[in-house]
Amino acid sequence: MIAYRVVSSGENFFRRILPTLDASQAMPQAKAMGPSIAARSGGGVYSAYASDEASVSLLRFGGQPQPVPVPKGASVLTAGVAAGPDGRLWIFYGNAQNTYVTRTSEGVSGFEPVQTLKSPPGALQYFRLEGEGSVGPLDLFADVTVDGGSKDGSYHQQVWPALSLAVTKQAVKNAKGKVTAVRVTARVTDAGDAVAGATVTGLPGGAKTTDASGSVTATIAGGKKRALKLTATKAGYVAAKAKG
Repeated sequence: MIAYRVVSSGENFFRRILPTLDASQAMPQAKAMGPSIAARSGGGVYSAYASDEASVSLLRFGGQPQPVPVPKGASVLTAGVAAGPDGRLWIFYGNAQNTYVTRTSEGVSGFEPVQTLKSPPGALQYFRLEGEGSVGPLDLFADVTVDGGSKDGSYHQQVWPALSLAVTKQAVKNAKGKVTAVRVTARVTDAGDAVAGATVTGLPGGAKTTDASGSVTATIAGGKKRALKLTATKAGYVAAKAKG
C-alpha cells in the first residue's frame, strides 16, 4: 500500500500495489503535502490528514473518514498517523506553535484526551511530522524552522498515552427513604477502553486499584455532601484528574 499526492491537482490518494495493482482511492478533502499511512495491527491501513485548517480526518483504506478531536481554535497545517500497540493508532497534527497528539481505542472507535506540545520558542515554520509508537509511547519528530540557522531541524519528543477518569455518585437510602450514604464510583479508561490496575487517590477511605472494568467504588457515610478531587495513575500513562 502507498499514499501519494498529485502535484497538478493537490489531491491525495491511497493505492494498493501488492499482491495486485488496484485502482486509486481518493482521500476526501485531504490537504496534506505528503500523506502518511500506518498499518494497524488489528487490521487495515490508515491515513490521518488535515481536511482544512480546523479539522483532521482519520481514514481507513476502503472506508469512510472519521473526525479526529481538535481543540477549539487550534490551527492545523499538517497531520500524521503511526501504529500503536493492541490495534491502536497515534494521530498527531498541528502548526508552528503547537503539536497536538491523541491515540485511538483498540477498536479505533474512540480517542484519548488530546495532549498539547509546545514548539521551540520563536518557531516560524512547521513541516513534516513523523512518529513511531508501536510499543507504547510515541516518539514524535517535527521539522521546524526557528532562526534560519543553528536552531532549525528535526525536533523530538516522547509522548505517553493519557488516561481518562469519570466520577459518579449514587445516594444509598434506607427502608424509610432516608439517605444514609453516598456511593462513589470512579472509572478509568484509555480512549474508552477499561484500564485495570490503575490507582485512584482522593477517595473516602484512601487509594484503591481499579478492577477489570476499570472501576473502583467507595462510600461516604452519613449521606453528607462532600466534594472530591480524584487522580488516576498507572505506569506508562499520563495521569487523569476529576472532581466529583
